[in-house]
Amino acid sequence: MLIIVLYVDDLILIDNEQLIRSCKDDLAREFEMNDMGLMHYFLRLEVWQGDWELSVSQGKYANEIL
Repeated sequence: MLIIVLYVDDLILIDNEQLIRSCKDDLAREFEMNDMGLMHYFLRLEVWQGDWELSVSQGKYANEIL
């Protein structure tokens, strides 16, 4: 199962690398797009990705507010 998250002009794909690559190729044939690689920030969330884990934090956003 491929999960696609779309917010305005940002697209996040979640699944295994082979399925993500296939989806990106299909989308690139229809739409102009840039592959920004692994996600680091999204909607003021910091994102760290490991082999089998995903960590999300709002530390940077909290520091900006303070």
